Amino acid sequence: AKNVINSCQECKVRRLIYNSSADVVFDGSQGILIGDESFSCPGKFLDVLIDLKFQAEGLIRLANNIDGLVTCVLRPSNAFGPGDTWFVPLLVNLAKSGLGKFITGSGENMSDFTYAENVAHAHICAAETLDSRIVSVAGKAFFITNLEPMMFWEFVSLILEGLGYQ
Repeated sequence: AKNVINSCQECKVRRLIYNSSADVVFDGSQGILIGDESFSCPGKFLDVLIDLKFQAEGLIRLANNIDGLVTCVLRPSNAFGPGDTWFVPLLVNLAKSGLGKFITGSGENMSDFTYAENVAHAHICAAETLDSRIVSVAGKAFFITNLEPMMFWEFVSLILEGLGYQ
C-alpha cells in the first residue's frame, strides 16, 4: 500500500479507491447482521490476508488529503459474478469433489453477497463522489453488499444448482 500511495502522490493521481473486504470487521466468533460503517475492526483476523487488507486500509485512509490525493475504502462482502476467480470456482471444486453436499456447523449462518457488477458500480460512484466533493466520502470506509442477507448454505445451493450440480 505504501508503494501505491507514494506512486499516486508522485504522479499527481487525484483519487485512490481501495478494494478491501467486509471481513476486516469479522473475527469468526459471532455473526454480523445488518452491520454498518460504525463497526470497529476486531484486532484479531481470520487470516493473514485480511490482516494485511486492514493494515492497507489504515495507510490509505491516512493518506487522504495529502499532496492532493483523496482516498476511500470499499469493503465488499463475498463478491461473485463475472470475473470471479475465487468464490464460485471454490464452490464448484467442492461440488466436484463431493464435499459440497456437507454443511459445516448448524447451517444457520447468515451472510450477504455482492454481485461483481455492484462492486464495480460502487467504485464508479466512489470515484465520482471523490471528484465532486458534494458528499464527503474521502478518508472513509464503506461496506458494499447486495443488501439481501441470506443463509450462506442456501446461497451456495442456489449457485451450485444453477450450475447443474445437485
